[in-house]
Amino acid sequence: AAPEPVAEDGAPKPKRKGPAGRGFVSGREPGRVPAVLAAIEAQPDAEVRWRMRSAVLRRWGQFDPQRALHYAEGLPYSEGARLPSVASVVSGWYQADPAGAVEWLQRQPEGPMRFTAEQALLRSLGSDDPLLALDLLLAGPDGNPQRGTLFTEVFRELAARDPAEA
Repeated sequence: AAPEPVAEDGAPKPKRKGPAGRGFVSGREPGRVPAVLAAIEAQPDAEVRWRMRSAVLRRWGQFDPQRALHYAEGLPYSEGARLPSVASVVSGWYQADPAGAVEWLQRQPEGPMRFTAEQALLRSLGSDDPLLALDLLLAGPDGNPQRGTLFTEVFRELAARDPAEA
């Protein structure tokens, strides 16, 4: 095996990662995110484009959720890109700032974007705090077509933690 590269001070150099491991992912270079997303959108393979976009938007949602949401909301609805992208942003936002993500969700009008964001947030929240997820689900609008599935998932998590509480 080749020897590990070392810095001038003798310490091992960190292994270089691909583009996803560079500055914008850590939030140190948020200005690079739009250029990275533009390169992703140029990918010919729709599945690769979807996976890469989702990962970048989830991370962007952790350190700049408003700009990430603005980008996601501008994606074409007809191509099925907008709603999953909003879900990715909300998932990332929830990881970094649960209260902010919940507050944003509660201000959204009923409709497909709110329902998609609600599903993403409640799935994350359900594993962290199923009682809060249940409260949000009960307080939210009834129109979400996935409402029954979300209740089932939250109750399943509650039962796994405390069968007497469920």
